[in-house]
Amino acid sequence: MWGGLSEQQIADIVEKQVGVNKVKMPSPVVGDYQSPVLAVATSDTIATTPVTWSATSTSSHSLRSGSYTRAGMRITDATKRGLYLLSATFYMGKALNPTGNVVATLRKTSDDSIIASSTPIDATTINSNENPVTFTFNRALTPNEDFRISVEYSGGDASNFLSVFGNFGSSQYSGGMWSLYAGSWGDDGIGRDLRGSMTLSAEAYVLDGNTATAWNSNSQTNPFIYLDMGSSKLISGVRIYWPTSNRPTNYVIETSIDTLTWTPVLTLNSQPAANAWTEYAFNTVVARYFRVRDLDAGSVVMSIAEIQYYVKTTDQVLSTHGHGDV
Repeated sequence: MWGGLSEQQIADIVEKQVGVNKVKMPSPVVGDYQSPVLAVATSDTIATTPVTWSATSTSSHSLRSGSYTRAGMRITDATKRGLYLLSATFYMGKALNPTGNVVATLRKTSDDSIIASSTPIDATTINSNENPVTFTFNRALTPNEDFRISVEYSGGDASNFLSVFGNFGSSQYSGGMWSLYAGSWGDDGIGRDLRGSMTLSAEAYVLDGNTATAWNSNSQTNPFIYLDMGSSKLISGVRIYWPTSNRPTNYVIETSIDTLTWTPVLTLNSQPAANAWTEYAFNTVVARYFRVRDLDAGSVVMSIAEIQYYVKTTDQVLSTHGHGDV
């Protein structure tokens, strides 16, 4: 009865006909775990402080059809790779009445391919004078190479255009440089920065496969991080690599279908070992999301290096009930 069904459909059938708590799982091995597709936390120490390219401007360039259509920052700082891009702010203005949308993009430098685009902004809403314009990204992952964050507009004309402001004086950001595009990119070199900033997040560190990097929450009450597995699945365990510092003593693992309602599946009251994987097994549930939430009293910091979930649950259901014997 399972042929051709998606994991979501199998999960639905098992929940209704088999009963997920009846699915008994064997002890997992390393290859039975998989990383989720997205991590979202209550807070992040890196995201608390945006990275400023330049706080002042000395000149501007126009963006319009027939001239420059992109202006961006080429980021050469290797420490900014493998992070989530949450937003980018450019200082912009306009002349007369340019129309259409303006968008920001995250691009690879090597081939100029687009990794992600921001939510577009209507050019008519931009002020005439120099003002900050913030573009929001949905946790776009920065690549493991130089990348550009650019603002792009190809509408308007010689009288109706957008302006992007920057600093051609002393460098305020050593990790990148101002870039302009008119058919091809030209980098203006270290010491010339766009006025603006980027906000990054280390939530992605829990999915990067590197136990030497870690996400750290801000100091707060009950910090948590939740993980998106991409679709609803049968889940019966997770494993976490805990770093040296900021390991909770009291904490809970919860699951959800929609991130609105959370169900506890395992409550813990002892501190896990440092610099090691800890495996957590629980009764099989249908979920798309799971989260780890600190229950320690007061304002605390929680840190996690890696999180993975047990992926063999559906395989076990197929082997046990593969002939429709439910």
